[in-house]
Amino acid sequence: MAFVLLSQVTEKGTATIKGRPERVKEVNREIEAFGVRVLHQYAVLGPYDFVTVASAAKMSFRPVSASSFSLIATARGSGV
Repeated sequence: MAFVLLSQVTEKGTATIKGRPERVKEVNREIEAFGVRVLHQYAVLGPYDFVTVASAAKMSFRPVSASSFSLIATARGSGV
């Protein structure tokens, strides 16, 4: 099952990404540990900063993974 995550980056997250752009890929690897595969990711202009297209083998992973994605990113200081 494929789904889309829309992300907004905080000011702290912007600073983290500017200083360590590899942090975006690190977060992707962390959410993959939950059984979610990042298929595509785009930095965009407008109300959201990133659009991520992901896939999960089981539908039950979708809500948990989206929440976990936000929690992981925020806890690690990326704010993604």
